[in-house]
Amino acid sequence: MTNEDRRETDAARTRELVAEARRLRGVIAAAEAELARTHADAFALAQEQTSRLRDASTRER
Repeated sequence: MTNEDRRETDAARTRELVAEARRLRGVIAAAEAELARTHADAFALAQEQTSRLRDASTRER
């Protein structure tokens, strides 16, 4: 394999790696967005449960 062939092969592999890194950044961004939504849902549920418990406690008094 000549030096030129090696450079072309290396350049092609570099492009593949850059494309894969870009794809993975997209996957990570989507996962982080889903995680943020899940945390928000969990927080809202905890707030709702706390409110219901507080209301039930107040009614018992």
